[in-house]
Amino acid sequence: MKILASSVFCDATYKVTIYHYRVVCITTLDGNKQHRPLMCSFITRSTQEQWAMIFDLFHRVVKDLDPQFHVVTSDQEESIRAGLSMSTLNRMNLRV
Repeated sequence: MKILASSVFCDATYKVTIYHYRVVCITTLDGNKQHRPLMCSFITRSTQEQWAMIFDLFHRVVKDLDPQFHVVTSDQEESIRAGLSMSTLNRMNLRV
């Protein structure tokens, strides 16, 4: 994490599984500006509670690494923004 970009990208793909789960990917950029996956997961519905659980899980993984990122970039889906604001990852003073 210390040699990666300071921005984390988060988005979900829709209608790619037969169960209609959304595949969630959290990525960052490497030195060549190529996306590098940090975490992949699934959610059943795009709600702020489910997004908060995704961000909480990601926070548990990276908190001891002392990451230097400060921005989470995504599309304009309101539930992503709301989920981040209610998650423990938000304690890192991130902005969306």
